[in-house]
Amino acid sequence: MISLVSAQRELRRFFSLGRHGQVPSKHAMKTWIKNFEETGSALKKKPTERPRSARAPQNIEAVPVSVLRSPRRSVRKLAAAVRLSREFVRG
Repeated sequence: MISLVSAQRELRRFFSLGRHGQVPSKHAMKTWIKNFEETGSALKKKPTERPRSARAPQNIEAVPVSVLRSPRRSVRKLAAAVRLSREFVRG
């Protein structure tokens, strides 16, 4: 197994970067190795999908009901009243 420092030296030599040339850090290289060992790919792991609780049927129904009750209420105040984000209420 090649050490991380040796790998950095090889990258500098391969790309003709010189002694103080920018190469990936040891931490970055460790992350790549760990990801490769766990997933078979050195790419970043995709975040796990969290449930989209804002899209629950009761929330989807609450917005138009609240708008009908107070049609002149601002999006900000409406979002606060139904306890949802402004983006969800606006969407």
